[in-house]
Parts: sequence; structure tokens; C-alpha cells
Amino acid sequence: LKQQYQQSTPIQLPALTAAQAMAKIDLLPLKPEAKKQILSDYNGNKVRLVEITLWDNYAEDGDIVEFSIGSFALTVPILHKKKSFVVPLPIGVNTVNVKGIRDGGGGITAAVKTSSGALAFPLMRVGEVIQLPIL
Repeated sequence: LKQQYQQSTPIQLPALTAAQAMAKIDLLPLKPEAKKQILSDYNGNKVRLVEITLWDNYAEDGDIVEFSIGSFALTVPILHKKKSFVVPLPIGVNTVNVKGIRDGGGGITAAVKTSSGALAFPLMRVGEVIQLPIL
């Protein structure tokens, strides 16, 4: 199932305007120098910013995942309330790694919003990594 998921058609995420991107970068729980680097990379056309909206689509039990690409990593608790954040995707890179960090019980469950609706992740274990294909 996970292999089929990773080989599925890449998902389309909502596009951001430059103003939205700058506001979203400011909201990231990162050090100021990391935010400055992301903004510099964005302005230099080295990365595009994709917005990911994540929520727990099953039982809110303390699951946590990490989104990563290259040196960027963001750890996110998964709640029933949808949470949106941006991820800097280097030009030419079309996947975001999602790693299971904490399982509150029964497996790590989550879903993301795409342009065509919700996409549920396959059930994950701690330490497991899936690749989210992005257009």
C-alpha cells in the first residue's frame, strides 16, 4: 500500500502569492536566520513554497510527523484541527519526505488537503518515511 501511495499521481497543492508566501514564512517555528534563508532562496528562485494543510483524520492521540526536504525539517503535531504551513521545495524536486516521529496509539494517521480534496496518508509507524509526490 505504501509503495502504491508513493507511486501515485503527484498531488497539486494550492499556489501562494508572494505576499502569502512571506506571511507564511514568518509563521514557521524556525530561527530568524533559517526564515531569512528560505526567503532569500524563494526570492532567488531556488525554491518554490508549497502550502501543506494537515490534520488527524482518525483519532487525535498525539501523533507527530516531520516534513523534510534536504536540510529543511519541520516537526508537526497532528490534530483534528487543520493546520497549514509552508515547505520550501527546491526547484526540480517534487517530493516531500514525511517521517513518523510519535505514535499516540494505533499507528500514525493523517491527511493533507490537495487542490482536488483530501488525501489520507497510509497508516505509518514511528521512524517510517513516506514520500509525498507534489506537482
